[in-house]
Amino acid sequence: MIPLKVLFAEDDQVDRLAFQRFVEEHGLPITYTLAGSLSEAKCLVTQGGFNLIVADYSLGDGTALDLLPFAQGVPVILLTGVGDEEIAARAFTAGISDYLVKDIGRSYLEQLPERMEKVAGQRLHAGEVLPDTEEKFRQLFTRMPSAVAIYDAVDGGEDFIIKDFNTAAENLEGIKKTDLIGKHVTQVFPGVKDFGIFAVFQRVWRTGQPEFFPSAIYRDQRDPGTWRESWVYKLASGEVVAIYNDITERK
Repeated sequence: MIPLKVLFAEDDQVDRLAFQRFVEEHGLPITYTLAGSLSEAKCLVTQGGFNLIVADYSLGDGTALDLLPFAQGVPVILLTGVGDEEIAARAFTAGISDYLVKDIGRSYLEQLPERMEKVAGQRLHAGEVLPDTEEKFRQLFTRMPSAVAIYDAVDGGEDFIIKDFNTAAENLEGIKKTDLIGKHVTQVFPGVKDFGIFAVFQRVWRTGQPEFFPSAIYRDQRDPGTWRESWVYKLASGEVVAIYNDITERK
């Protein structure tokens, strides 16, 4: 295994100790720094010097997704709980390199060295994507139950063009992807500005900071009114991603 300098961010002390013990017992060539919270991880990562970040999704005072804007191009492996495929999909759109599902017996640690070496050793030039990571993202994007839309800013962020739409989004909106690609979001969804999320698109595009848009009612001539909640991220490519759910029944 290639030598690595790793930031391991985990709010659970038992899991931090398990990682520490695993590295030492297996004699892995890893210099590691432990972080027990999001704020601590942010402080450490901004100091630089890491080859890789391994972060649990939940970091006590925030999530690993809040850490991504501070990663400064360092690849990130996300640790998620069982059944958190939707979280993994959101994380891929936000820019993680890989993810592992944590199990009760912590057998995920056995997979971690190979994953770390692969991600760190195959760190790519700008614009390139690992084939297996691309395939993971594509499968999650296509199959996940949440609606996902990818937008490209035009006219300095005054509007956005729809670049992609997953199956769940097609079903929620009652529109085929082929009828949307290349069209302005304000043209297809005329209620988007009154809804309030358009301003979120613009802020996320300008700042690069992800935002959660809490539940609100979306309406237009096609939709009489559905409650929705959304997460909005900016990709390294500059595209803006919205992951959203219809929560009308829950409301």
